[in-house]
Amino acid sequence: MDRSKKIIIDYKNYFNDDAKDLFSSSGRIEILGNHTDHNHGKVIVGAVNLDLLAATKKSKSIHLYSEGYEEIKFDLTDLEKKKEEEGTNKAIIKGVLVKMMDLGYKVGGFTAYVNSILPAGSGISSSAAFECLIAEIENYYYNNDSMNRFDMAIASQFAEHIYFGKPCGLLDQCGVAFGGINKIDFSKIDNPTVTHLDFNLEGYSLVLVNTGGSHSNLTDAYASIPQEMKSVAKYFGKNTLSEVDEKIFYDSIKELRNHVNDRAILRAIHFYNENKTVESGFNALKNCDKDAFLNAVKESGESSYMFLQNTCVPGSLTQNINLALAVSKKYVHDGAFRIHGGGFEGTILVFISNACVEEYIKQMVKIFGENNVHKISVRNEGSYHVKEI
Repeated sequence: MDRSKKIIIDYKNYFNDDAKDLFSSSGRIEILGNHTDHNHGKVIVGAVNLDLLAATKKSKSIHLYSEGYEEIKFDLTDLEKKKEEEGTNKAIIKGVLVKMMDLGYKVGGFTAYVNSILPAGSGISSSAAFECLIAEIENYYYNNDSMNRFDMAIASQFAEHIYFGKPCGLLDQCGVAFGGINKIDFSKIDNPTVTHLDFNLEGYSLVLVNTGGSHSNLTDAYASIPQEMKSVAKYFGKNTLSEVDEKIFYDSIKELRNHVNDRAILRAIHFYNENKTVESGFNALKNCDKDAFLNAVKESGESSYMFLQNTCVPGSLTQNINLALAVSKKYVHDGAFRIHGGGFEGTILVFISNACVEEYIKQMVKIFGENNVHKISVRNEGSYHVKEI
């Protein structure tokens, strides 16, 4: 059965009522710009064809069921942050509503039945997809579609950071909110520069490989990256590395070592390298230069491996991502690959020629399993109202 038809039936069976609208919210891929957003750097991010689909209807309160999760019900007078709700979808919904009101938007109730085809642990940010889904529903029902995309990302980030309890930059939420492929420069964080890109790598496929492992105990590892980068910025009297001149940084390394650890310095080097890689990748895509773009992807991956050091959990003998990268090096004869997203555990992103893709997928399935190797594509819409039923 068609997925849209099925979710309409599922909504009716669950709520004993008819849904009125369909909404979709995509996953996202980080094409270039690994761990730069939290220090107000540059990224290239895109929406993908895997999404959350929701059948919805206006209501006086919030009532949501997402397949595989606990039912959520609460009144709009109950929006305060609660410690016991951290890490839950309920906290995310509340956080989005609170921030939308802070930004001057209206909020209201709705019922929703949600189905996901975002693979678990795939690193394409199901949390950002869910956050933007909630914001999109509120935008359509109560704000006449007037909410701008950056405000949607801000509300979503607030929900994840403050209410859900996970520190994050803005890459994930912007990737979903804006849709398509975009280069984003976060140096002016209150008004980032967003440049839309036509993404056409004719003859190449995108593959996402989930290497396994759990992110549940890695919050400290993730948090150490922005913390260490910002410790370098603090030495220069700044809040983020985007405010520190690269030449001054390099000229100061000897003295800097007396104030921060060497890994922090290496991670700062990655930040500067990665910002330049984003620019070279952006120019390559603008000029339809596939070789230059693939080189940028390779440079990004090498920088993450050598300087950012987020391809494995420190001290762990389980090195899923490094193994996936090593096997990819053998089978990706025409293309490029890199760590994708937060790192430590999780996924790699592969650009590979169509001539090689099936053999590559076959080899990776042998190691990581059929449910962990996904051929994906870019879609133009991030989160949006699909149709009225």
